[in-house]
Parts: sequence; structure tokens; C-alpha cells
Amino acid sequence: MPLQQAPGIATKNSIASTFRFSSTLIVATISSCQILDGTVETLQFPQLKQLGLHHVQISEQMQAFTMVAGNVKILAIHNFRLSLDMVICLIQSFACLEKLYIQTSNVPDGKNLWRHKHRDLIKHLNIRLKTIVLKKYRGVKSQASFATFFILNAKMLEFMVFEGRPYDDMRKFLAEQKKLLQLEKRASRGAQFHYTTTGCEHYFPHIKHVRDLSRADPFQCTC
Repeated sequence: MPLQQAPGIATKNSIASTFRFSSTLIVATISSCQILDGTVETLQFPQLKQLGLHHVQISEQMQAFTMVAGNVKILAIHNFRLSLDMVICLIQSFACLEKLYIQTSNVPDGKNLWRHKHRDLIKHLNIRLKTIVLKKYRGVKSQASFATFFILNAKMLEFMVFEGRPYDDMRKFLAEQKKLLQLEKRASRGAQFHYTTTGCEHYFPHIKHVRDLSRADPFQCTC
């Protein structure tokens, strides 16, 4: 059953109405809303396997909340800013997550510092991700810090794809990124890393239906 949350603030009443069939959902996209503290516990998705989040603000309570959606294996996120804290919260909620697709806008990102902040969490965090795709990658420090968290801690990682614009001196850019991302210290020795270029300048993601989450790349430009 396809479902998309309407724009606005997700209160208890609106969640109860919108997600009254949530127990049967297998694929869902939630768009343009803020989930407030105290409403998170009302979300129940026991059958959910694929989830898309588009401009959704999530409470820190998600760190201790599982949504009963532990079967989610594919997650696609499109937000204005790349937030490592938010993604870590989601990873903790979706224990079976294997594929993560992220697209951000071109506005400045936060710092995404994690070595000191999450040093205790890293000791017991089980990251089962096998595929990570970062769209709109520019190689700035905040994006590199985000990526490095998974490079150094995701022991089951198989593929990580960075998609961005072409540079005049690609060899120099890639050499700088290899050092910045600390690829030689990767937690998964068999992991492969690829940088691909695109000429697509569209800001909005190309997920027009929740079925798009089943594609190899749900954000792939089809223009």
C-alpha cells in the first residue's frame, strides 16, 4: 500500500489518522513533516521493508525507539543537510538495514564530528550496511567526516558510491579524497569505493512513487 505523509507537523492525532493502516505497510515514503517528541511511539510498521524520508525532522527519541520496523533493509533519505546524528538514530532503529541512499542539497552542511561525541556508541553499534550511496558529494569536510564514520566502522560494507560533479583535475581531487576519507583504514577490507560524476543539476529527488525504492538507485535521474 503506497503512502505519503502530508506536509506539516506530525502530531499524535495526525499520525493516528495518517498511519491507521501502518501495520500492513511494506513500502512507504514520509515527506515534509516534523515528528515531535511524544508522537514517535505511536508509529508501528511491523511489515515495513523499504522506507523513503524526504525533508523529515526526527526527534532524538528515535535513538531509543525501534518503530517495530526492524525489517527495513532499504532506506532513502533526502534532506537539506547531511546529518550524521540523524542517520545514526535511524541505524539504531533499523537493525536489518543493508542499503542506504542519501541525497542532500547544495547548502552548507554541519560539521558531522563524531570521534569524541560517539566514541562510546561505536563500541557496541552494529552497522549491518552493505551499500551506501552519497549523492551531491562535493568532498567538503562535513561530507567526508560523515563518510569516514562508515568507512572506519561499518565492518560489513561492500560498496560505497560517491556521486558528484566532474572536476578539472580529477586525479588530484581523488587523491585528496582518498587521504581525507582514510580508505586504507577501512573496517571492511573487501569494501569497494567508487566516485561517479553526473551532469544532472536537478535539486529535487526523482522518487515519484514508493515503488522507485526498489530500483538499484532510487535517486537516479531519469530525465
